[in-house]
Amino acid sequence: MTLLVWLANGFILFGGFLAVLLAVNEIFSHSKRAYRFLFSLTLVSVACMQLLSAFGLEIATDNSVNLLPLANIHIPFLFLPAPLAYLTIKTVSEENFSIKRHTILIGFVIFTAVLFYVIYNSPILGLERFPFNTIIAFGDKSILQKWISQTPYFFAGIYSLAFAAKIFGALRQIQDFRVKILLGIFLLDTLIVSALVILGSIFETFFFRLALLAISFVLCLIFVARNRYPNLSESISKELAKVRYVRSRLAGIDSDSLIGRLNALLENEKIYKNDNLSLAGIAKELSLTPHQLSELINQKLNLGFFSLVNRYRVEEAKRLLAQTDKTVLEIAYEVGFNNRSSFNESFLKFAGVTPIVYRRKNKS
Repeated sequence: MTLLVWLANGFILFGGFLAVLLAVNEIFSHSKRAYRFLFSLTLVSVACMQLLSAFGLEIATDNSVNLLPLANIHIPFLFLPAPLAYLTIKTVSEENFSIKRHTILIGFVIFTAVLFYVIYNSPILGLERFPFNTIIAFGDKSILQKWISQTPYFFAGIYSLAFAAKIFGALRQIQDFRVKILLGIFLLDTLIVSALVILGSIFETFFFRLALLAISFVLCLIFVARNRYPNLSESISKELAKVRYVRSRLAGIDSDSLIGRLNALLENEKIYKNDNLSLAGIAKELSLTPHQLSELINQKLNLGFFSLVNRYRVEEAKRLLAQTDKTVLEIAYEVGFNNRSSFNESFLKFAGVTPIVYRRKNKS
C-alpha cells in the first residue's frame, strides 16, 4: 500500500469518527426535536458508511481472501444517508410531520439495501463473492459478475442525485445566508459524491475513494460551522419552516402574472408617488391578502414591500435630480417620501451616495 493510499484511508476513517462525534452532540442536545434525532441518525449512517467502506477498501487493496465476506458489509449503508437526510428536512419543512406517513419510503429503502447486500454476497448463477474492486474473469460469466458487483453503487449514486433535487428545491427559497451556504455545500457535496459513485460503478474504485474523501471533507466543514454558529440548527429549522409557510400561503396563485401586474402599477401608474401607499391597498388592487402580497414580493423579488416601493421612488428621484432644478425636499415629497431624513436614508441605500452628491455628479 502506497503512502498516498494510506493517508486517503486514514482521512476516510477520520471522517467516520467525526460523524460519530457530531451524532453524539446532536443526541445529547438540550433541544429534543425530531429533526435532531433524525439528523443524528443520518450522521450515524454516514459514519457507518465511511468506516465500513474504508474497511472494505483495505480488504480489497490487500486481497485478503479470508476477510472477503466482510468486504461488502458497507453496501446497505450506501442507501441510508440520503433518505434519512431527506426525512430530517421534512421534519422542519412539513407541518405536523409524522414518521408513519413515510413508512413506505423507509420500508423501500431497507428492502433495497438488504436485497442488494444479499444478491452481492450470495452465490447466484454460480458467481463467487469478491471485493468490490476486483473482477475475476472466468469465461462468459465475468460480464455478469461485473454487472452485479457495480449495480449497488450505480443505484446508490442515482438515488443520491434524486435527493439532491429535493435539496435544490428548498435552497432556492431560503434567505438566511448561513443556512443557504451550509445547504449549498451539502448540495454540492451530494452532486459530486453521486457523480463519483456512479463513475466508480462504471470504471474504477478510485472514484469511490474520492467520494468518501469528499464526504470526510464536508463533515469537517460541518464541524467548523457548528462550532462557529452554535444556533445553526435553529436557523435551519426557522428557514425551512418559512419555506413551508410560503408554499402553503401562495398555493394556487399565478405568481408571475401577479408580479407583472404589480410592476405595471409601479412603472406605468407610478403608485409609489402616493405618500399614503400601503401594503393593504395594493393587495386589494391585486385581489390578494396583505400577507400573500408580502410573501409574493419576498419570494419572487427577494425584497420587502417598502424596500421595493422605495427603490422605485429613488429611481424617479435620480431622474428629477439630474433633469430639474427642484430642491431636494421638493423631489422627496414628489416621489412619495414624507420627510427628508427617510428620503436621504433610502437614497443612500439604493444609490450609494446622498442626493446632493448625486446631483452634483449627474446634473445636465
